[in-house]
Amino acid sequence: MKVLFKMTGQCKRLSIMASIILVSSMGYAADTDLSVNKEYQVKAAFMYNFAKFVEWPEHAFPDDSSSIILCVLGENPFGTAINSIDGKIAEGKRLEVRLYENLEDIGQCHILFISSSKAEELPVILASLKNRSVLTVGDIEDFAKRGGVINFITKNNRIHFEINVNAAQRAHLKISSKLANLAKIIRESAEGDN
Repeated sequence: MKVLFKMTGQCKRLSIMASIILVSSMGYAADTDLSVNKEYQVKAAFMYNFAKFVEWPEHAFPDDSSSIILCVLGENPFGTAINSIDGKIAEGKRLEVRLYENLEDIGQCHILFISSSKAEELPVILASLKNRSVLTVGDIEDFAKRGGVINFITKNNRIHFEINVNAAQRAHLKISSKLANLAKIIRESAEGDN
């Protein structure tokens, strides 16, 4: 006898959250070329899931059929791992990956991964995005404290992330509480210090 199970919206959300937790619990061996590949495979999977748990304002998309544009700025640390999420569907929208070496070349972008090769330019990059609804993601030291929205951090060979809720608000992004509950929350003080 076959038993059919139809996932409800809540079951789908729980399934997605379980995937995020599974990805976040994955460790990797340090100091090998394979570890870098594995590390960025995990980070690419995280970014795909971020697209599912972040809500952009309507004006961020020209129309309902627009893709979510994920841009990588600077040297591509993902290698081919970033291709694994290109074309996937997140919240009814196709995810489209684009690689850019220079900030000036970037057009529309919903998720911007800022490579560590651009660490020195971070203040200029974040300032240029001031009035745009862009989810900035990085793995640069103190990225979230310096004004990025999501920062990858590594503890005990496991990848975690921080969310700067003030930066998300400035970008008019709504971060799902389900995603926020998995993150270390960074709040900026009134003076702009962290």
